Amino acid sequence: MGVDNQIFLLRKLLLMAVIWLLALAVSFWLRFWGYQHPDPFIIRSSVVLLVLIVPVFILGIWVVWAGFLSLSFSENTSALNDQEKSNTEEVNKT
Repeated sequence: MGVDNQIFLLRKLLLMAVIWLLALAVSFWLRFWGYQHPDPFIIRSSVVLLVLIVPVFILGIWVVWAGFLSLSFSENTSALNDQEKSNTEEVNKT
């Protein structure tokens, strides 16, 4: 395993630890808030729909955008490869 892979895995481990600690902090904060406010928490259905649907649209837009970028990149790369092949063929002819 190379040094680059070790650094990459260390960064992933650090990110995962930070996310777990953040989730644990949010969990404890919500529990404390629940003890301070024992009344039932009434949720409006519009808020639930907003929380469920907005992330789906954001991720969908991101996936489509990333797909078009990768498609554009692959087209540009193939065009460059074709141009390099033609340049190489011209050099070999001379």
